[in-house]
Amino acid sequence: MKLRMITGTLILLLFAGALDAFGDSAAEFERMMAELLQKKQQVDPQEFLLVAEQRMTDFLEKYPDSPEAADVHLNLGQLFAQAGSPDRAVSHLEIYLEHSVGRMPVEVAVAKFFLAQGYIARDEFDKAELYLQEVQASGDAAPLQLRQMTEMSIQRIPILKKLKIGNPALPIDAETTAGDRIALGSYRGKVLLVDFWASWCKPCRQEMPTVKSVYKEFHEKGFEILGISLDQSEASFEGYIEEQGITWPQIFDGKGWKSSVGQRYGINSIPATFLIDRKGTIRYRDLRGDKLREAVRELIESG
Repeated sequence: MKLRMITGTLILLLFAGALDAFGDSAAEFERMMAELLQKKQQVDPQEFLLVAEQRMTDFLEKYPDSPEAADVHLNLGQLFAQAGSPDRAVSHLEIYLEHSVGRMPVEVAVAKFFLAQGYIARDEFDKAELYLQEVQASGDAAPLQLRQMTEMSIQRIPILKKLKIGNPALPIDAETTAGDRIALGSYRGKVLLVDFWASWCKPCRQEMPTVKSVYKEFHEKGFEILGISLDQSEASFEGYIEEQGITWPQIFDGKGWKSSVGQRYGINSIPATFLIDRKGTIRYRDLRGDKLREAVRELIESG
């Protein structure tokens, strides 16, 4: 959750208040942002997204042409980018940029960064690179953290191009915590979920009941999971595995974000998953909840 932890701070900065605000829309915007800031501390991320989406959508319907509408599109774009909804993120951020003349440079840089993340998630790498280069060109107008994340994203794109849906999964050859040497090729003929996670990652923990349930439902039908932990603490890793009763193979080298397999797959935020079919082809990425279950069922039944 490295990326999400940093970008959460950026969202809070932009929630601080309206820019060039006036009239009823300004007062409503200020109340809404104050309410959402408070709500963010009280509920889990999924519930917060639902509340924020409803509240801000209502605002847009009521004040579609207000100066604050652009702020709302910017914040919704960031939230959807973080929640793994790239199409909705791109839609809101494109609207924001259409109305970004005169906005603060830091705002515009943040919008372009998150828009690039949306394009990356849609495998539209040329568009992503264009916006990331524009963030770089903004220089000191962009916060240091944002510039660092932008550089990381640019460096990841050559790897991500190899990991496009429809491409063969990149080879993995490593030792599991059980002491077995494991290669990705050994899973040919199986449907495989490659799951990058960590015990300290709250969204990973939230998703684990679903992952365990899907494994239980489909394992006997040819579904496997290979976990790659980005933990640094062996005690934390082992404690969580025991606590959850996780039985599928795990790769753990204690290097955290510098995990050799994680770097090979360009991982800079978790949870990150790749669902691979029986022929070793990447078919889905970053599915959660019922979407994961349905995708696994589809690949199992397709033979």
